[in-house]
Amino acid sequence: MNVEQLIKNGLKKGSDAVDYSPAFTAYAKTIANTLSNSLDVKTYHSDDMNYSHAQIIFLFLDLKFNLISFETDAQYQVKIWVSSIENLYIITFFEKLQSQPITWKRVLFPQNIILDNLINRIDEVMLTFSLSKFPSEKENLSAEGYYTELDNLPATLFQFFFSELE
Repeated sequence: MNVEQLIKNGLKKGSDAVDYSPAFTAYAKTIANTLSNSLDVKTYHSDDMNYSHAQIIFLFLDLKFNLISFETDAQYQVKIWVSSIENLYIITFFEKLQSQPITWKRVLFPQNIILDNLINRIDEVMLTFSLSKFPSEKENLSAEGYYTELDNLPATLFQFFFSELE
């Protein structure tokens, strides 16, 4: 199935299709471990699905965009969101605003060869799990007929497939 079909299929399934099962958590953890082995760096997996339809895998980068293992030393954060509704994932990028307490702000991916290579390597791993990359240009499009749980506003496709919180 192509991405457009996966999006349509997921919207047809509806939010009742969210998978909170231990099997989905184990699946996301397996992806995190595979990424860790492939990238030769520690990954972090969050199974917290509060206001979320996805689980997140975190990677940390230093000022020069090199992968590092610890959040405290990081300047940037990469989040890989794995949807439980459909075989989709999206990658988002965050910059550290402050260190105490650690605060992150979502920003656009900077143009950088190291980041491009990292994204390509992530995409290769995700493909081995038959996951399709959600197009970032569709994130803010309306998920027709769906509303956020948090504030009952019309949901975007990102909020429907991944999370109301970033």
